[in-house]
Amino acid sequence: PIGGSDDVLVERALKGAISFIENRTGRIIAPTLVQYRLDDWPCDWDLKVPHAPIRDVVDVRYVGEDGIERSIGDENWSWEGESDGAVISWAQLSSIPSLHTTQKGTVRVNFQAGYNLPDESGTGDDPNLALPEDLKIAILMLTSHWYENRGLTSAEQQNSVPMAVDTLINRFKIF
Repeated sequence: PIGGSDDVLVERALKGAISFIENRTGRIIAPTLVQYRLDDWPCDWDLKVPHAPIRDVVDVRYVGEDGIERSIGDENWSWEGESDGAVISWAQLSSIPSLHTTQKGTVRVNFQAGYNLPDESGTGDDPNLALPEDLKIAILMLTSHWYENRGLTSAEQQNSVPMAVDTLINRFKIF
């Protein structure tokens, strides 16, 4: 093929399939450092991070009224993982810090998320971090489909693989 070997084309299709599934489900496939931003503090004080699986919450930051980004000490919050993300609860804050009023994304949570990489040693034994078989199949289906159908059009009638993928990934969506 023009522009590279089949390995390069398969890798591009694989990256696209993973990205597609991450965007459709809100789940992070490979271990990654992610930043979740909010425009304001939640009303009920508990901050919900709607991505999964969460491996660790690294820090909670905010942009104060003066425009300076600050960290909230980890002694002031704790987090608990849930099937659809994590909840950060405040421990010792007497009041919630004031935020910059005109800037978007002033509340920032940095966290590690993603499933264990297959066949990688040292990833731990947490069954919640094992990539579910349905997601593996969906990734393989999309990768294969996009590799085999690289053109914009086809002379043959084709059935929708993404619909089959949607069936596999629907139960993993985070709302």
